[in-house]
Amino acid sequence: MIHGLLYWDDRQRYYSQVNNSIERLLRTKGDKGWLETCGPTATVMILDMMGRQVGVDTVGSYHPQPEDVLALWLNDPRNRQKMRNARPELEPFQFPGNQIAQYYPPAVAEVFGIQGEYIEGGTWEVVKLNLIQGHGVMVAMKSPGHFISVVAYDNLKDEFIYHDPFPKNSDGFAKRIRHQDYSGFIKPYVVAYM
Repeated sequence: MIHGLLYWDDRQRYYSQVNNSIERLLRTKGDKGWLETCGPTATVMILDMMGRQVGVDTVGSYHPQPEDVLALWLNDPRNRQKMRNARPELEPFQFPGNQIAQYYPPAVAEVFGIQGEYIEGGTWEVVKLNLIQGHGVMVAMKSPGHFISVVAYDNLKDEFIYHDPFPKNSDGFAKRIRHQDYSGFIKPYVVAYM
């Protein structure tokens, strides 16, 4: 049996970071580090697959991509104190805010009105329990440092199903990771969304 988010297998709710406006801007500038929105894209994908509202409206008819709006919050100097509160030992903007997992819960609360929690020691069991409870989980790969969306648990195969927001040369939709490979592949923290 697969325990997953409400729309975990809906390909129409798969988001790719390669078409984000911020990525386009960075790439146009020739910035070698243009792949910066994996976290915002993974987060928005999780929220949408949970059935949460992620659309962003403007006064006019333009609708910005929600992952771009989240990336803006994560790099907005006006949020410096909120970032400091989320991770006191780190001076904000020492690194791009989208790279700091602890910043995501306050950002998601303000941008989408959805609760998130940073969990140190994000073991296999922690992720599995969150998925069974219907919570989406963002995890970070060890190499490269890259955020992905864990959206389901297959208890027959003892595997997580995840979506990679950077599809590289293959499809990033519905990839799998086995229990025995998890700790070698994933950093020991998670961000869970309720």
